[in-house]
Amino acid sequence: MSGSQDADESRRRYGTPFSNARPIPTIQKYRAEQQAREASAAQQSFHPSTADHDTPDADTKPSATRTVAAETQANQDVADHGEANNDSGGDLKDAVDTSEGTLGPQDPKKKRKQVAKRNEGAEREVTDPVTHLPVKISDFTQHALQEIEENPPSFGSTLRTATGLSNKQKSLGQLRDETREMQDGLDSMNMLFPPPHYEELRIQIIDVLKRVVTVGLLGCTLIITLALTAERFVPDLAKSTPLFGLSMWLVLGTGSCVAILFLISTLRAWMANRVRDIWASQIWEANRQSTIRDAKARETESVAWLNSLVSSVWPLINPDLFTSVADMLEDVMQASLPGIVQMVGVEDIGQGSEALRILGIRWLPSGAAARSVGPDGNLNSEDEKVGSKNQDSPPTKSHESTKSESSRVPVEEEPADGGPSEAQVSGGMEAEEGDFINLEVSFAYHARPPTSLQDRSKDVHMVLAFYLPGNLKIPIWVDVRGVVGLARLRLQLTPDPPFFALCTLTCLGQPKVDISCIPLIKYGPNIMALPLIKNFVQSSIDAAMSEYVAPKSLTLDLKDMLAGDDFKKDTTARGVLVVDIKSGHDFRCGDIAIPLIRKAGADPYVSVGYAKFGKPLWSTRVLSKEMNPVWHERCYLLVTPAELDVDERLRVQLWDSDRFTADDDLGRIEVDLKNIMRSDESNGKMCDRVDGFRALKAGEEMPGKLKWSVGYFSKTRLQQCQYEAQDFDSEIRSKQQLEEKVEHISKRKLREAQIKKGRHAKTDEELQQMRAQELKNFQDAMTISAPPPDGFPSGILGIQIHQITGLELSNISKSHVNTTAADREETEDGDDLPSAYCNIIINHNKVYKTRSKPKNARPFFNAGTERFIADWRTAELFVAVRDQRVGEDDPLLGIVHLPLETVFAKRSQINEYYPLVGGVGYGRVRISLIWRSVQLQEPESLLGWDYGTLEIQPGISTTGIPERLRDMDVKLYTNLSSGKMRPGEGSSIWKTRKGNSLKLAVRQRYSSCLAIRIKHKTLGKDGTHAFAILWLNAIRDDEEEEITLPMWTGDFARAKACSLDDCGEKIGSIKLNVKFWSGMGSAHGSWAHKDPNLRNVLEVLNVAQDHLDDQKAEREAGIVGGEPQSSSDEDDSDTSESDRGEDDENDSGEKPDGSQSYTIIDQMRDYKKDAKQKQRQHRGVMQYKVRPSCS
Repeated sequence: MSGSQDADESRRRYGTPFSNARPIPTIQKYRAEQQAREASAAQQSFHPSTADHDTPDADTKPSATRTVAAETQANQDVADHGEANNDSGGDLKDAVDTSEGTLGPQDPKKKRKQVAKRNEGAEREVTDPVTHLPVKISDFTQHALQEIEENPPSFGSTLRTATGLSNKQKSLGQLRDETREMQDGLDSMNMLFPPPHYEELRIQIIDVLKRVVTVGLLGCTLIITLALTAERFVPDLAKSTPLFGLSMWLVLGTGSCVAILFLISTLRAWMANRVRDIWASQIWEANRQSTIRDAKARETESVAWLNSLVSSVWPLINPDLFTSVADMLEDVMQASLPGIVQMVGVEDIGQGSEALRILGIRWLPSGAAARSVGPDGNLNSEDEKVGSKNQDSPPTKSHESTKSESSRVPVEEEPADGGPSEAQVSGGMEAEEGDFINLEVSFAYHARPPTSLQDRSKDVHMVLAFYLPGNLKIPIWVDVRGVVGLARLRLQLTPDPPFFALCTLTCLGQPKVDISCIPLIKYGPNIMALPLIKNFVQSSIDAAMSEYVAPKSLTLDLKDMLAGDDFKKDTTARGVLVVDIKSGHDFRCGDIAIPLIRKAGADPYVSVGYAKFGKPLWSTRVLSKEMNPVWHERCYLLVTPAELDVDERLRVQLWDSDRFTADDDLGRIEVDLKNIMRSDESNGKMCDRVDGFRALKAGEEMPGKLKWSVGYFSKTRLQQCQYEAQDFDSEIRSKQQLEEKVEHISKRKLREAQIKKGRHAKTDEELQQMRAQELKNFQDAMTISAPPPDGFPSGILGIQIHQITGLELSNISKSHVNTTAADREETEDGDDLPSAYCNIIINHNKVYKTRSKPKNARPFFNAGTERFIADWRTAELFVAVRDQRVGEDDPLLGIVHLPLETVFAKRSQINEYYPLVGGVGYGRVRISLIWRSVQLQEPESLLGWDYGTLEIQPGISTTGIPERLRDMDVKLYTNLSSGKMRPGEGSSIWKTRKGNSLKLAVRQRYSSCLAIRIKHKTLGKDGTHAFAILWLNAIRDDEEEEITLPMWTGDFARAKACSLDDCGEKIGSIKLNVKFWSGMGSAHGSWAHKDPNLRNVLEVLNVAQDHLDDQKAEREAGIVGGEPQSSSDEDDSDTSESDRGEDDENDSGEKPDGSQSYTIIDQMRDYKKDAKQKQRQHRGVMQYKVRPSCS
């Protein structure tokens, strides 16, 4: 499959783990989108759209509704509208900023005003991802939620649904009634919101009024009587004083009035609550009576049978199946935490016994799902779809293609404000292949009023834990009081069980969810009286559900879900985009000239990324004061469906780096990504280009040219070596055998469909689709069951961390451990459990960090990433698990070391549990890895690591240089270290003082060089007489090479910054032996300890080295046998040569003459090493610390 096929492959939106390309939804982002929708709806109410007017286009160009009206008369969601003008022809003279972001006011005051005035039910028109037709949707409001009746009694709680022993207690009359009930066809649900019985309601309200009037009159009479009685008890002598008598009557009168007012207000509140309860009860009773009347009329049943089935199965569902829902909600809350809250976690989630109800199911027509929707929201005709797939056009200057208006069918109108609509942001929808069905489902959930916490446990609930400063934990019980929503489903049919392959789900409008929060604290104020916590949880739920509101959708692979496979069988990325930045010239100066101080110039660098995504994904080094920069740097970008779905463009941008101000934009180059994938010049090979820069602002010219190259390399297909090594099907050993078996299986599955008359054309189409599906399934299964192919070392590594089981902190002292049986049990919650998160380290470079899971013994992450790996045979993967703590460094709970050469020795996909070793905790982490090679074949010198140690052997020799330079020192520089060699006596050979080799630390190896210069000591000026440059992208990893370099005289600073072919005047040559040790070692220690991230990486490497040393010592002592006891031990023991150089002290402790004498220096070194090891395990000095207590 070539790059053109990758670009045209059907696009699916699977639920991939959160990453940079798929960020975690936040409350702030959700509210901004909601405000933008409401503002757009408000503008449309004042400015009618073009659909309300008769235009000439409406007669000549029919809308999508008129086009399919004859076939979809039952679809009532599509409104007729005219076509908006959409002329996109013509070349662009200036670059257009294609970055997409959330539009909304930035002023906090304006945001608060919009939130206060927002209309939850704002109506909007979007493209339905199920039918690909326009539909008007609105969010559900609180009023709609209140109109939903309460859930009926749970299954088994009444005599009608009783089972087991309770079923045997049914009387004959009850059984006779149930028999008549089943024969008459019970359970009609046509009246969802019936009116109450007004006669009964009138009687009850009159009774309430009588009680209120009676109690009010009696209360007033009693208050007046008490006042008069109190006046009688006053002595007559006191009454004789006029002032006292007046004061007494004022006090009695005031007290009586206050008491009467208090009585009236109490009665008013009681009467309002009572009338509200009567009204709600009568609505429920009227619905029940209406159901009985409709059932007696023997009407067709709707979804009552389905609700009965769901309610009976609902309490039996394993709550662990909802862990992913709790995980996503926890991510949203963790990303939107207020400043006072440190962490939040979902400690428990349960579905209760009250089931979600289906209000109605409606069968939808197929609509226009077989036709794709473009990024502009318009349906593409079939001819245009086929033509676009067969198109193979090279990149043009404007990078735009004009389309015929006759081939366009309008689906969505442009918003009134001219901004991008939601369908445009979604990037279009691909046409559906094969057979499918469309359904519309309305659902609701309304819990009955609880009387105790036990009743609340019957509802859908979860327990949240908020962690405040001072290790203060506040547990909160959250139960769902109501849910109402409307969803659409598209189910793709397949001949194999479960007969449904893909399910596309979307919500028509934001579902309304009502919750209640109760703090689980025995003493203290009820903080839920403040709406802060409830609003935060409510907004988190709304933000999570907004990710599935039309035009957004969720695609699920039901076949894999029901099979229980929650790991990936293929990488999400389609291939790799390789960009090589070479040089630039004639561009604009970024820094203006200052007389007598500096000349005009620039500090240029180039960034590479995707235009619509906006974020630079890679950048070159900065070349100071350089107007003719030469970089020669290469980057690798993964191409995923996220980029293809929105028709991304590759953006190469030139910047001028400034120290105190924002970097200046010196121009940009944009190329359509699909053109790169389809072009014969860049598909599977590098294409050299010279492009001019273009300005973002209209009318502004951007001078300058950039020399660069680009190429797309897709994933390799099954190679002959993989056919022979795979163990999925031993009968298939060649491509021909695979095609023959797929053909046989496809025809056999559709043999019944071929017998029917009039299905020949459709059967051929179904057979072709079945053949493609079976071929894809066989290829994926055979690829992962075989090792990576020979000759293709580069590829894409997919890493997914699922969960950790049995996670706990180790006890360092027996006095702190209770030896009772109850205390030895494994606990899942508690204050002593760690708040774990994981770091993924590839080739000693930290590439990914999961979110933290507070106080959990079984944290569920389901997070991961995909990365390009230059050579899987030498790559190493570390997973480090740490405990997040406040006010101290996060301790290391344990690591997992996975050399890819060992992991993928027999298979290209693994899914295993690995124990954590070398830290302060215990547990097993479940990790799944997938490898797919790409068709890129780089030279061996470009397959190395970014971090390493350059070893220069003593004995550097020169030829052809002047005699005066032979007595001078030679200094060697990398971007991290430097060293010096002195000339030997009576020879032109340079050596170190003790005769040892030089070991220089290197970072960013492919953008750095080894600079060698011959100089003499001077004060105040550069004493360089000759120099040589060795760019490290020209040498291989872990192999000693003898290299001869030319010696130059000229600009030494420019020569070591720019990758030049001619650095000045050549005066001779220099010969040296070098070896690049991959990975960080002892030479990186002093530099790495300045960066917390690198310091953590070094700690992981030291733990791995200590674990390896312990295993070797145990084998030598005979404690364990030669064979490791587990697969994890085998992975940990297979370390590369770089690990053997990781010990901070081993390399420096070796003597040049190889002697093994044990001196006082060796004792101090071993003591220091042992102290570090104990500190990592919280032993030694680190065990004595003040532990905060939980109040």
